[in-house]
Amino acid sequence: MRSEFELATARRRHWLRALGIVLAGGVLAWQSAEHHRVRDVSAASRHTLAAASHAALAALKEPVTATLYVPDTAPQRRIVAALVARYQEVKPDLRFVVTDPAKEPERVRRLGLREGELVLAAGERSERLVRFTEQDFTNALVRLAGKGERWLAFVTGHGERSPQRGANFDVTSWADALRKRGLRSLELDLATRPVIPDNTAVLVVASPQQAYLPGEITLIKDYLARGGNLLWLREPDEPADLKPLADAIGVARVGGTIVDPATQSLGVSNPALAIVSTYREHPLTQGFKALTIFPYATALQERPHERWTATRLFATGRQAWSETGEMNGNVAYDDGVDLPGPLALGIALTHELPAAQDRAAREQRVVVLGDGDFISNAFLGNQGNLELGMRCAEWLAAVDALITIETRVAPDVALNLKPWHMWVIGLGFLFVLPLAFLANGVLLWWRRRRA
Repeated sequence: MRSEFELATARRRHWLRALGIVLAGGVLAWQSAEHHRVRDVSAASRHTLAAASHAALAALKEPVTATLYVPDTAPQRRIVAALVARYQEVKPDLRFVVTDPAKEPERVRRLGLREGELVLAAGERSERLVRFTEQDFTNALVRLAGKGERWLAFVTGHGERSPQRGANFDVTSWADALRKRGLRSLELDLATRPVIPDNTAVLVVASPQQAYLPGEITLIKDYLARGGNLLWLREPDEPADLKPLADAIGVARVGGTIVDPATQSLGVSNPALAIVSTYREHPLTQGFKALTIFPYATALQERPHERWTATRLFATGRQAWSETGEMNGNVAYDDGVDLPGPLALGIALTHELPAAQDRAAREQRVVVLGDGDFISNAFLGNQGNLELGMRCAEWLAAVDALITIETRVAPDVALNLKPWHMWVIGLGFLFVLPLAFLANGVLLWWRRRRA
C-alpha cells in the first residue's frame, strides 16, 4: 500500500503535468494568434496563389477595396470571400465589402453597376469583374497597377466623334468609362500638330465627315508602319480619300447601309438598325454573349494583306443586306443590286512585331468597325454596346489577358466505377450489411440466453 508521502507526490506530479499542458496550450494559442501560418497540402496546391498573382500584388502599392454588389443571401458572397481571402494573406490592406444593390439604388444607378459585379478600386482607378477566378482577379489588379498612362488619341478636325463634347453624336460617355479603367483620351489635330505622340496606345479615327489632307493620311500610315494600334470607326458616308488607309490595312468598305429585318421582331420600326447576337471566338470577344445594336452601319470586307492577319469578329444575320438605294419609304432587298448577309461589321487585324533594341517583341493590333453610332452617347446604353466598346479599346491597348494562370485541379476528384462495382456496392449496402447486423444481433441474443 502506498504511503501518504507517495500519494502526495503523485498528486503534485499530476497537477504539474496538468499545469504544463495548460501553459503549453496557452503558448501555442498565443503563437497562432500572433504568427499566422497557412500551408496548402491540397493536390497541385490549388488553394495557393500563383507566382504571377504574388507579383501583381507586389506591384500594387496602394490599398485596394473589393466591393461585391449582391443581395445578402446570394451564394456568390461565400465564393468571392474565399477568393479574396487568399489575396488578403499576401496583401493585408485589401479590404472586402459586400453591398446589397437594393439598399443603395442611387449609387448603383450612378455607377452603372449590375447585380453580381465585383468592383476593385485603388485610388481613382477601378476595375469590374463578373467572373471570379484567380486569373480574372489578378489581371484586374495588374490593370489597377497600370504602369504609366495609356492614351487614346482621337484624330479631330474633320467632324469626328469627340471624347470631350457632349452631343449625342459624340463618345463622351464611352471615354469617361474608359478613363475609369485607366485609359485616358485626348484630341489630336494632325493639321496643326503633324505628329502622333510616341505614348499613344491607340489612335482612334472616329467617323470623319470631311476629307483628310494627304499629309494626314501619310502620318497615320507612318504610325501604323511603326507598329501603332488603330481603332477605325467607319460609316456609310465616309469620305473617299480614306481609301489609301483602307488599302494599307486590307479592309474594304461595302457600299450602302445595312438593313436588318430582325429588328422588327424586337419592336423596332427603323430598318437601319443592325442586331448582332453571335460573335467569333477571339480574345476580344471571349465570353461576350450580349446583344449589340449598330445604327446606320456599313458592311466591311477583308482583303488579304501580307502584313496583317484578319479575323472577322462579328457579322449580321443572313436576313440582313446592304441597301444601296434611298433609306426612306418601303425599303426592300433588290436581288442583284443589294449585297445579302451575313455581312461583316467588325474585323480585327494583328501583326507580329519582332524584338528590337528599344522594345520587346509584341503584337500590333487594329480594329475596324462598320459603325461608330453604337458607342455614341445616344446609343451606348443599349444592350451590350458599352461592354463591346470597352473590350475593343482594352484589347487594342493590350490590357487583355495580361496574365495566364494555369488551372490547377486535383487528380482524384472523380470516382469512375464499373457496372459490377456499382452492383457490389448496391447489394452490399442494401442486403449484405443489414443481414450481417441482424445476424450479429441474433448471435448476441442467443449467447445471453445461454449465459
